[in-house]
Amino acid sequence: MKTYQPYGRVSSRDRERRAAGWDLRFAVLMVFPVICLVVVLYEFLYLQEYTSNEAQDAPVEERSGPTAARYETEKGITDEDFCMTIDSHLVFIPKWDEKIAAQWDSLDNPMAIVSVYPKSTEHLTKHDVDDKVQLMCMSRIETKDKDSMVQYAAPMWIDKEDTPKPRLMSQLAGGFNFGGCTQAKEVRNDPYTPYLFHGEEYSRAARLWTSGYDFYVPSEDVAYHWYEKRKVVWERDWSERYVVQQASKRRIRYNLGLPVTAEDFDRTDLEKFALGTKRTFAQWQNFSGINPLAEFVGSDVSQFKNCGKLEYVPY
Repeated sequence: MKTYQPYGRVSSRDRERRAAGWDLRFAVLMVFPVICLVVVLYEFLYLQEYTSNEAQDAPVEERSGPTAARYETEKGITDEDFCMTIDSHLVFIPKWDEKIAAQWDSLDNPMAIVSVYPKSTEHLTKHDVDDKVQLMCMSRIETKDKDSMVQYAAPMWIDKEDTPKPRLMSQLAGGFNFGGCTQAKEVRNDPYTPYLFHGEEYSRAARLWTSGYDFYVPSEDVAYHWYEKRKVVWERDWSERYVVQQASKRRIRYNLGLPVTAEDFDRTDLEKFALGTKRTFAQWQNFSGINPLAEFVGSDVSQFKNCGKLEYVPY
């Protein structure tokens, strides 16, 4: 029998009360109130560098990427029941809040996080893949360097009729995830990893999963993403920023128990961003199907595939 850890105020309510919407409060995390009510992935990297001065809260040289921004937004969470992290360029369907809450509730798992890279907005109008949902299950080692990160690949299509409720998966989308606010308060984004991009999703997924949380692909789409070419953080002063980013990668690897080429990273509050204690990192590697110590094999390959039905790992 599956067992779950206590989950504060959410687990204390019966299903009927939650379904009726009593005290159901969402904390939609903000990067900057003047920009949009979101935590962003690609969008933040664009906005922090290229929006007008009126929309900026800090000088350009003080902005350091999405992990620090997300950490700051998490400070605003108080006693909300649910938190959703999203990219800025999303279009939501009618009654999206009821639908995502119902999906989460169907899992009977207070440690559930529903997450995915949303479909493109073109599919919202074409209706060409209404019978499909997306499953995140492929990844690769990002680069050849010894301090490389794990990079998630685009999701694969699966039949919606075979997914009557959210399906267990082993990846977390930084730009769309929904669950109880405890996960956002207890397993925080690491703000001491400036310019970190690829790898921040894998590392937080590892920390969340070893802390007892589980990831599920939505059984029904509630939002669509406007994907387009945009400017990114590495288009400005990247020769200097690359050096900083490499140290950020080493901090992440060090906290995951992986080898690093140097210990030149910021060691501030390392213990606060460590792995959890409910499951082991060895269990995580087995469950995720990813070997973070593997060699780089190419930038256009799916090095790791973990697309079959997964089994819940108890603790």
